[in-house]
Amino acid sequence: MHYIIYMHPSKDSFNGQVLQTFEQALKQKGNKEVYVKHLYESFTDVVLSETEYEDTLKGVYADDVHASIKCYEQQKRSH
Repeated sequence: MHYIIYMHPSKDSFNGQVLQTFEQALKQKGNKEVYVKHLYESFTDVVLSETEYEDTLKGVYADDVHASIKCYEQQKRSH
């Protein structure tokens, strides 16, 4: 499973194109489970503090990210 967190206000931006290319490449390599979370669609106040950013570099993520992954996994099991 690949869980991509995308944080940019525009899907039509350069970053959006990078996301689409990456997602397509994963699927072309046979990765059937690719899930993209668009943070700007999910939250009204998207702010990542410096501490949170540094935590992500260590593999430590906020509770809402873990909740999102858990929700996705539950949806996947129900299909």
